[in-house]
This record gives sequence, C-alpha cells and structure tokens, in this order.
Amino acid sequence: MNGSEKKQDLIKVIQGNIPVILVVSHCSSYEPENIPYNPGGKVNPKLSDLYTDSLANEIISFCSENLRPSAVISGISRNKVDLNDRPEIAYKGDGKGIFDSFHNSIVELYMDANKKNERVLIVDLHGFAHRDIHPAFGCDVILGTANGKSMPINGNKCLTRAFISDYLSTNGWSVYPEKEEPETIFPGGYIIRKHCHIEEGRTGIQVEISSRVRKSNTKRLMFANTLANLIQILSQ
Repeated sequence: MNGSEKKQDLIKVIQGNIPVILVVSHCSSYEPENIPYNPGGKVNPKLSDLYTDSLANEIISFCSENLRPSAVISGISRNKVDLNDRPEIAYKGDGKGIFDSFHNSIVELYMDANKKNERVLIVDLHGFAHRDIHPAFGCDVILGTANGKSMPINGNKCLTRAFISDYLSTNGWSVYPEKEEPETIFPGGYIIRKHCHIEEGRTGIQVEISSRVRKSNTKRLMFANTLANLIQILSQ
C-alpha cells in the first residue's frame, strides 16, 4: 500500500435504489505489504472467488435503472483480511480497519434501506472450484442460509431458499441443495450470520458460483442476467 492509498480505497461501495445489497468479499488477490497475513492461514490464490466482482457489476448493469441493488466489494486478498470470517481469525494489525470499514459499509446500506422498506435482502456472492469430490461441486450454484437462520428454507413467500432454488433451476442452472435438503456444503459464513436477522427485517443468502460459470464470460453474463431478473422480482 503506497502513501496515497487508503483503507477505503480497498472497499468499493455502490449505492442502489432497491433494498437489495450484493456483497463480494473474496474476489481480490491484492496483498498490501503493510497488512500482516491473517491468523486463519493462507489460501491458494487460484482458489480465490475470481470474477465475483465482475458478476456483481454485471448484475447491476442488467437491472433497470430504477431497480438497481447496492453493493459492497472488497479489493483485498482474503489471505490478509478474510472478510467472511470471525474477527479473531480474520485479520491482524491494520487489517482491523479494513475489516471494520467493510462491515460498517454493509450496515450503513441496510440501515438506510430499512428506513424506507420493511425488508432488506443481502446476497453474498462467492465462488467454488468445479470438481467431482461431491455432487454439490458438480452443480452451477450452491446456496447457503445457515440452514434457515438467515432466510427461511421454504414457505409461501418469495424470500425463501426454495423459491430462489426453483427460479435458478427453471432458468437452466443446476443448484444444490434441492428442496428441503440440509445445507451440508457451504451453509453460509460470517457475513450472512452477522448481518442477516429475519426478525429485524434482514434476510440473506450465500450464493456460491462454480468456476465453470464464473470463468466463462458467456456463462457468467447469462447467470448475471438470471440473478438480475430474480433480484428485481424479489425487490417488488
């Protein structure tokens, strides 16, 4: 980090006009020298959630101008500050400022949205490597709601994991888990557990996208368009 670079430069905040917030925490491989590695251990840079920042921007671009979500996007490697992990293992030293600023940005967006809306939806975007070790990793998308704590798994409303899963499946994307199955793979990390409280009007879902979708411009744009349409349905 050079002398002119500040902590807030590592966090991009986009103000939208609907009560939906996209969160991207693991897209960057940038490792500032003055920030120590976090206690959680290094992650292979090839396994970073590449193109999830592009996906967030593409989702916003596909939304109509009067129905655009907000976004908080990190520009720092999870090896330095893991924004989706609990504070005691997420950072060391000056990493605290970045961690706090990122999460405070999410709070500011949903507090502002809550003033005008009964509910706020947080969509936490991540990525995983397509592989054959488990059926989940052969799918396009893995959904997590902390097993129903950040969002109901099913019910008669749109803001449920079942509705989102069915919508994605209907539009040609393979999804795990199906129907009422428990979330045994990527059930959701610190972001949705910290910020999503159904009783306070904040629901959320962790959306893990396969590398074969993220790394293909064609597939990623198709998926961004699907999510943009879904977000506009949910926002109404």
